[in-house]
Formats: sequence, structure tokens, C-alpha cells
Amino acid sequence: MLAFMTIFTSLFLLFYFVPTALHVVLGLGLLAIFIGALGFVFNTANKTLKSIKSKAFK
Repeated sequence: MLAFMTIFTSLFLLFYFVPTALHVVLGLGLLAIFIGALGFVFNTANKTLKSIKSKAFK
């Protein structure tokens, strides 16, 4: 009986915490990708603006 309870508890914890951990990891990964994309977009826009300014004020 005790062994059954231990196995049941460990399985419950496994099924309860693994999806949560996966969601956290996926969320952080998506957040990192989103921040990276935003940084890339801002970097490109900044370079474009600098080139436009340098061309405009020659």
C-alpha cells in the first residue's frame, strides 16, 4: 500500500510539474525569440535612419 502511494504520488508530481516546466521553458524561449526579433528590427531601423540622415545631410 505504501509503495503504491509513493508511486502514485511521484507519477502525479511528474505529470503535474513536467507540463508546467515545459510551459515555462517554452514561454521563456518565445520571449527570448521575441526580444531578439525586436532588437534586430530596432537595430536595422537605426542603421537605416543613420544612412538616410547621412545621405540627407551631405
